[in-house]
This record gives sequence, structure tokens and C-alpha cells, in this order.
Amino acid sequence: MERIILKASAGTGKTYRLSIEYLAALLKGNKYKDIVVMTFTKKATSEIKERIIQFLKIISYSGKEEDKDFCEKEKEKFELLKNIKEYYEDIELDELKIKKIYNEIKENVDRMKIYTIDGFINAIFKTAIAPTLGLTAYEIVDDDENNDILNRLFEKIFKKKESFEIFKSFLESNAEKNLENYLEIIKMLINSRWKMILLEESKLEKEKEKLGDGTENNFDLYYREAMDILLKVVKLKKGKDGELKEGLTSDYTSYTQLKEDNEIKNYLLKNHKLFFKNDKLPWSKTIIKSTKAVDLLEEEELLLEKYEIFKKKLAIYLHDNEILKYEKSVLYLIDELYKNYDEIKFKEGKLSHSDISNYTFKYSRDEKINLLDENGITSYFMDIFDSKITTLFIDEFQDTSVLQWKLLKAVADRAEKVICVGDEKQSIYSWRGGEKKLFEDLKDILNGNEETLNKCYRSKESIVGFTNSLFKNMSEIYSDSYRDTFKNSWNFSKVSSNSKKNSYVEIIDANKDSKNTDEPYEEVVKILKDRFVENYKNVAIIGRSNKELETMALYLSEEGIPFILESNENIFKHRVNK
Repeated sequence: MERIILKASAGTGKTYRLSIEYLAALLKGNKYKDIVVMTFTKKATSEIKERIIQFLKIISYSGKEEDKDFCEKEKEKFELLKNIKEYYEDIELDELKIKKIYNEIKENVDRMKIYTIDGFINAIFKTAIAPTLGLTAYEIVDDDENNDILNRLFEKIFKKKESFEIFKSFLESNAEKNLENYLEIIKMLINSRWKMILLEESKLEKEKEKLGDGTENNFDLYYREAMDILLKVVKLKKGKDGELKEGLTSDYTSYTQLKEDNEIKNYLLKNHKLFFKNDKLPWSKTIIKSTKAVDLLEEEELLLEKYEIFKKKLAIYLHDNEILKYEKSVLYLIDELYKNYDEIKFKEGKLSHSDISNYTFKYSRDEKINLLDENGITSYFMDIFDSKITTLFIDEFQDTSVLQWKLLKAVADRAEKVICVGDEKQSIYSWRGGEKKLFEDLKDILNGNEETLNKCYRSKESIVGFTNSLFKNMSEIYSDSYRDTFKNSWNFSKVSSNSKKNSYVEIIDANKDSKNTDEPYEEVVKILKDRFVENYKNVAIIGRSNKELETMALYLSEEGIPFILESNENIFKHRVNK
């Protein structure tokens, strides 16, 4: 089995390389229907399909010298075959075989196994899972339509008395004035449903045992014992009677006004967060330092010992009496949420991509559906795609979510060859579950070999150099931040440029403390005039917001510098058309 993790920055030829790999797989005897390619967007699926067909056409060319463009086509063919040989020097390049493959692909373009990840998962759901759930017909809805369903789900939860009481308790524990924020919580719980499924799969018990031994937990007594010792320390330190509050930090002075046992206990429970902060003590450390007159070391040790016992006892009480109760109500609420959500979804047949992924993941291991078993994907799974899936390519892997990978891992384990392509710098889909760390750790996950495409064919030298510098700094900051959390750091690889032509990059960083808000715009105008001398056609100005760009446009207009302002407005309103 072969596993390759291909790190490819923008413009380094990843589509070219994947297309070469696809051709090599065909030439090695793999059938086109057994090679599965997954990308992130429909645009990317079209691009790679088009590139594969184009390459097959080039290497299957066998014209005559008198043909038009003969030399150019032969040169293209030679270069392409040379590049295939660079990766697979033992590969057989039989012209008759190549032509046969090209003709077969040309006749079966629509049957090539090139999918978006969402499309691949949807195919599994539509064929194997939807019929089991009674969804003979359904439509895929966008976020706006799904938000309407979430609003109705919110109302439905409130109509059921038992659910409402628990939800009311939840709201009281998490004070929030804006109901929109609760809708966001519901949305997050729905989109993160796979996490709950994972918890169920791992057989973690929803009912946890209490930590206490059943006897009364008088945590407040240990606190008072500590305070009594502190009072003694204060007296010894001062050499006279001193009030307890003089030794306490400001957060705890109210303790001295409490008299009744219940008052003290309620005070400790209400302020419990204060006691678990790192290095947080309810007294000033300076008052327990030793003096020549009195050695306070023993008292200090006893004081800290009693205080630590108090914190442990308080933690046990909170766990047994607050956390377990809260957790149980939250889990019940989540179960009710999912049950009501499913009722709406199955009745109306309106599913989001997130729904399809969650349901596919939930039911994929159901023995009755027979998609997965102890050996991985079943023959039924392969029948769905009419493919043995001997070769698997996954593009833009850095945007793959944990849920998607849970579904794809079984497919990857089945394939004889797997190539995953990605770029940590382009990880922009964390909002929909994209997990960059998956790609960073993929070498260990798949036990594969890492390769890097390190030459950029798209951008000029200065731009590539700027990008290298920027991301080198970012990778160091990122690695330092997560060094204790993750096994591997971000091993950023620099990229060289194929073009040595002159180029220019500049960041104008507005000084927030400056009173001159015109400064950054004036500086851009100055650079344009000094450096480009009315040759502006290859210049791009990138701003953080539309407002900034609109302001920049005003300055350019005043100086008579031509520009086109990119906008989300209707194309007919564009200034060029006006």
C-alpha cells in the first residue's frame, strides 16, 4: 500500500500533479472507475476532469509531420511523458494502450469517479440511508432555509412542558438577554451532532458516578479552620489583636460579615470560581512571611494544607450536586433537540449538507444497512459507486472536517494507493468544521510519506518571498502556541518562484494611535505615483473592508489614478458600465 501526503502551496502545480498521478494509475492497469478523486468544490472537480482529458489527448497524439502544429503537439507530448517518467520511471508507455484508455475515458466522461466530498457522502446517503429513514424524496437546503427550521425547532421545544422547564433552568444558569444567541447555540449543537454520535460510539456513560462517599461533605468547616489559622497568623505577625479582614484580599472581605452556617456555605458556593484560580489565595501572601520575632513556617504549612483540603471537598460537592445534575439536564435537552429536529426534517424532507453528513455518519455502522464491517467498507458500499476504489485522491485536505474524515478513513484504508493534497496556509473552512491539524498529522495517521511541491508557477519572486516570510512567522507563533497540546508543530516549507521578473509587495499598516486617518491612503497614492509612473494595469490594492476600499477609491479619483473597484453589487451598477 502506498500513502502520499502532498504539501502544495497555491500555484505550485497540484492539479497538474494529481492529473499526472491519475494518468499513471491508468497506465499501470487501474480502471478509470476504480480511481476515486475527491475535491472541495464543483469548480475543482471540473478543472481536474478537464485536465485529465486534456493530458490523455496530448499523450495519445500520433499525427504526421505535415500536420498543422505537429511540432508543438509533439513537444507537449514529450514534456508530459517525461514528467510521468520522472515519478514512475518503470511505467510502460504503450501508444496503443494510451489511445485505448483515451477513447474509453472520452466515451465515459460522466462516469469518471470525481466528486466533491459533499457529493460523495450524499451518494452514500441517497442510496443506502435515506430509504431506511423513509426519505424517498428530499431536497438539499441552504443555511437561510435551515435557519427557518431552527426557529421552528426553538418554538417546538418551548411548547413541551418538560423540555421547557429544563430549558428554563438552562437559561437561568446561562443568563443571556438576546434570544438570537440561544438560536446560535441550537445551530451549533445541530451542526456538531457528530460529536455526540462519537461519544455514544465510545460508550461513555451519560450517568456518571458521584465522587463523594455518601457522608456529609462539610467543605465550609475546612474553610473556617483555615481562616482560624489565618487569624492566629495575623495576630502573631502584628504582635497584637488584628481583625481578620486586614489579612484578606478584597474579593473575600465580605466573609467577615457572615455569621450563620448557611450564609457561609452559600457564600462559598456563590464564589466558588475564585477558589480554583491558579495561585489565588483568600489572603495576602505577605502577611504569612516569617519574622525574626516569630517563626510562622508551621502555621503557614498548616494553613495551606487546610485550604487545599477545603478546595478538594468543595470540588467534590460541586461535582456531585451541581455538575452531574446540570449535565443530565443538558444531555436530556440535547436528546429532545435532536428528536424534534429529526421529526421536522423527516416530515418535510429538507436537509442541509451538514444533516446528510451527520445522518450518514450515524447510520453508516448500522449492520442492517451493511456499509461498513470489521474489515472496512463492504462490497455493497463499493456497489453504490460501481467501483473497487483501488486508488483514492483527496484534494484540499486541510479543509476536511473530522466528521468527513471519519467517513473517508474506511475508504482510504481500502485503497491500494492514497494521495492527499493540502496546504495549511489555505485552511479557511474552520467555520464548517475544517480541521487543519488533521492534515498536519496525516503523515502519522496514514503512516505515509510526505512530499512538498516547492516551486510556484503563478506568482513572481517578490510576492512568493513575501508569502514565505509572512507564513514562516505565523508557523512559528502557531507551533509555540500549541507545542504542549499537539505532538507535531507546523513544519512550514518555503516555496521558490519560477519567475524572476520584477514584482512588488507592500503592507501599509495604519497607525491606530495616529490622529491622521488619511495617512495610509496618502501613502498608497505616493507609492503608486513614485513607483509605477502611470503604469497601473498590473497593480492590485487589497483592503480589510469594503469601506476601506471605497475610501481608497476616493483618494485615487482625486489624484486622477484610474482604477476598477471590485464590488459585490450587481454588475449593471458597476462604474465601468455606467
